[in-house]
Amino acid sequence: MDNNIIKVHPLTDTPTEAWIEISKKQQFIPLKIQNPTTPITPDKVRIVCMSDTHSENIKFDIPDGDIFIHAGDFTRCGFRVEIIAFNEWLKSLPHRHKIVICGNHELSFDENCDILDFKEDISAGIKTDLREYLTNCIYLQDAEITLFGIKFYGTPWQVVGICFQMEEGEAALNCCRQYNNELSLNIIFLDISMRDMECLQMEPPYT
Repeated sequence: MDNNIIKVHPLTDTPTEAWIEISKKQQFIPLKIQNPTTPITPDKVRIVCMSDTHSENIKFDIPDGDIFIHAGDFTRCGFRVEIIAFNEWLKSLPHRHKIVICGNHELSFDENCDILDFKEDISAGIKTDLREYLTNCIYLQDAEITLFGIKFYGTPWQVVGICFQMEEGEAALNCCRQYNNELSLNIIFLDISMRDMECLQMEPPYT
């Protein structure tokens, strides 16, 4: 198991140098995305995934599919009006299943968000958990669900951003979150890989 544990990259404290080193082995392939023209067939599962729409989702032409995934940043700041509008937009989509996770712009979803000016404004007059407004989707926060035999695990935690934030490097790998038992992210992601689970996350821990 030790060979599978995620290790901290030696240049984690100097991300620019780290990227220069990593980019030597990276290949950039520009993609020309086109909506599928063939119908959905019963022997396949079509998954449509997007993120970072920042309350501009209505501008996009969403292809039909079995599962729709929004992988975070569906609002600008997590205002209630944005969440309600997003939920209504989700209702209009034809997909049988819709999965949503938070990104670093959903400030109001993070109870520990330390941007007080934003948080106080967002929270003013709200007496309910804003997640309750997401009635037209499956909201995953450190949780999993199985659809069509595929396991999906959703988590909002990341090492950059303005909410759901962890420190980089070793701190991120050792940061404990509630998942079955109190496990470190090291174990969570190892557990996911061992169980053939799809992980939905805005950004993974820096290594």
